[in-house]
Amino acid sequence: MERLYRDRALTPAFQIGPRAQPADLDDRLDRAGYRLVLTTLVLTVAAEDVLAKIAATGRLALDGEWGGLAGVAVRDDARRRGHATTIIRALLEATTVRRVRPQVVADNAPASGWGSPRPRSTTTACSKLNDLSAAAR
Repeated sequence: MERLYRDRALTPAFQIGPRAQPADLDDRLDRAGYRLVLTTLVLTVAAEDVLAKIAATGRLALDGEWGGLAGVAVRDDARRRGHATTIIRALLEATTVRRVRPQVVADNAPASGWGSPRPRSTTTACSKLNDLSAAAR
């Protein structure tokens, strides 16, 4: 993973949550040349509260010169304001990907106009947001 980042002129970073952190991790990372840059907090927040504040989100998975773009979503009341474009631009500009595989919902006309699907390239996603919101309370 470090080589992948360096090949793309990106600074490798390491982040791990406290439950998975080995007791000697700080020493091991120090010996490997890592330095503490940021301390993050793990918060507990109801999913519905997060959704009420965030207008858009997305993710990009790196695979060689390809980027797998998925999970781009915009809150209903924030649509048609350029949020998805801003998210996608930021994701792509932070990498050196040359080609993108956008994964879009089949009936999303604005997004599905980017290209044509490859044979057998459909997936089905199920969401249990209501269950997630209830579990976060």
